[in-house]
Amino acid sequence: MYGYLYKYLIQHKKLSLPDIGVFKIEQVPSRIDFVNKKLYPFSPVVRFTQGASLADKYFYRFIAASFKIDELEAIQRFNEFIFQLKEQFALNGYVDFPGMGRLTRQFSNTFTFRPDGFVQSLYPDVHAERIIRKNEGHTVKIGEDEVHSHDLLQKDAPKNKVAAWVWYAIGLALLGGGAIAYYYLFK
Repeated sequence: MYGYLYKYLIQHKKLSLPDIGVFKIEQVPSRIDFVNKKLYPFSPVVRFTQGASLADKYFYRFIAASFKIDELEAIQRFNEFIFQLKEQFALNGYVDFPGMGRLTRQFSNTFTFRPDGFVQSLYPDVHAERIIRKNEGHTVKIGEDEVHSHDLLQKDAPKNKVAAWVWYAIGLALLGGGAIAYYYLFK
């Protein structure tokens, strides 16, 4: 039955186990680690949410089709399976779901889930190093015009001129110095 649970989870991205909780597959987006120069790919992760849930009708149809039985017998077999899961929790305190992870029973019917890392091993990390080329550029589309990035940088580059605010600061400093000199010399 474990194989069918995993197959259903992969196909439908959600699996409900009555009186235990819900397994879901979520996509973790790709990310870049600049410090270690690595690119981590997106990866599917199995998450578990505890709570009272009911299996959906599609699940029972899936079980019935998988075992080639009618839906009532599929419901009965699944309920027997859930009963066996609860017995395993009572005996061992945990249940291993192949391909998904380990579900551990804590006190007062709470569960913790540790996902299996098998899926992440299918997507290896990639070594990524930034390449900087001096005096190289690319075309940038601005509206309808295409401009080379080198031209944009040259247009916006300062021309070794002193900024206007520096002249204003020098002028204000001279005025302030003149006012102080006038106050002390002619008073």
